[in-house]
Order: sequence, then C-alpha cells, then structure tokens
Amino acid sequence: MLLTIQTGTTIALAFDTDKPDTTILRKNIELIKRYCKRIKIVYLLQVLDFEDEMVRCTDVGSAIDLTHSRGLSNFKTDFCRLKASDCRLLLERHHFNADLLWSKTPPVDYEFVSLNSDWVKTKQA
Repeated sequence: MLLTIQTGTTIALAFDTDKPDTTILRKNIELIKRYCKRIKIVYLLQVLDFEDEMVRCTDVGSAIDLTHSRGLSNFKTDFCRLKASDCRLLLERHHFNADLLWSKTPPVDYEFVSLNSDWVKTKQA
C-alpha cells in the first residue's frame, strides 16, 4: 500500500498516547518515510484518547454527553455514524474549539513526534 502513495501526498497519523510502548508507531513512521518520497506527515496526537479530546474541545463533561451514547464504549461508533452535517451542528452546539484539538503536550514517550497538528486545523465557513 505504501508504494501507491503519490509524491506530494499529506499523510495524517492519528493515534492515542495512553500507552508508553511506541515501537509499532516508530516502525510505521520509518516505513512511511522509507517508501513514500516527498510527503508530509501530520501527527494528530490524542492525549489521552479521542473521548478526552472531545471533552477538552467542547463544553461537555463526558464524551457520551455529545452523542447520548449508552456508554463510553459506544461513543466512537455513535460519533462515526453521524452524518457530516449533523456532526458539524452537534459540535457547534457544544462550542467546539478546533484550536484545542490535538494541542495538549503528549507524554515523554512521544517526544520524537513533531507537534504539527495546526497544519490541518483550518477555519471553514
């Protein structure tokens, strides 16, 4: 698959930082850099995980308050099932702040990763 990525492509890697073992992540980044020429890698570090990111960026106390999921284990599935327009309205209703997304300093085990998530955060009308 890596060989099909074209020159000039931007690759966004989103990952949780709640586990200290970065072996697989380091290996994947190395493979991408070896086989994909002149690409940009954007790192979306979720500290600690997606649910925490959503709480940090909105006015809710718990991620399940966004989707009214039965539990935290259902949140991601429920969130991903939202239509794009419904998702946008939901986030606007809860005062979503994109500047806070992927902005928290990761644990020391992830210091090797560039903090460049601002590259994908753009304001859209």
